[in-house]
Amino acid sequence: MKRRRLVWLIGCVVLSGTAVPSHGGQGSDPKITFKHPSDAPAPRARDLSRDDLYLPGGGAGEHGSFANVVAHRISAVTVTWFDQNRFKSEAQAEELLRQLLNSENTVTFGFHAWSYGYDSLGIVATVEHVSGQRGRWIVWCPPINLTWTYQDGDGIWWWGAWESHKAPVPTSAGAAPK
Repeated sequence: MKRRRLVWLIGCVVLSGTAVPSHGGQGSDPKITFKHPSDAPAPRARDLSRDDLYLPGGGAGEHGSFANVVAHRISAVTVTWFDQNRFKSEAQAEELLRQLLNSENTVTFGFHAWSYGYDSLGIVATVEHVSGQRGRWIVWCPPINLTWTYQDGDGIWWWGAWESHKAPVPTSAGAAPK
């Protein structure tokens, strides 16, 4: 019995690079907290540098679902700001982040994949990675589409979008402010 468990554990390490079994991106459950006060003014997410937006060698290809890109890499998320006119509560904002972390109805690119402006900032967060490195996660909510950018533990920016042709945008994305 002990030998079988050891073989299973070694297999998990070889396949996923960690001692956590891979679930195809599903089951990502980092701790999510909120920095207070949460009534701070909206940050200027448009201030990402041109280098962040258009990384050389970022890869023009699609990289699959966001869940697979971040699987078992994020240990904690701290929401530093969220649109309180859009989200009724911290729980609703947290629900959206968890849906993005676990859904296969997303697509991820290694480059800035959309051309419209950032007029509907929804959530801004810092990310702690299992590696100990810090990153950022910025989510823009509809009216146009649910999109985000995520800085991984190596400092690389990833660009994601909800694939609304696969499933409707989650209701946790909140109602557009009036």
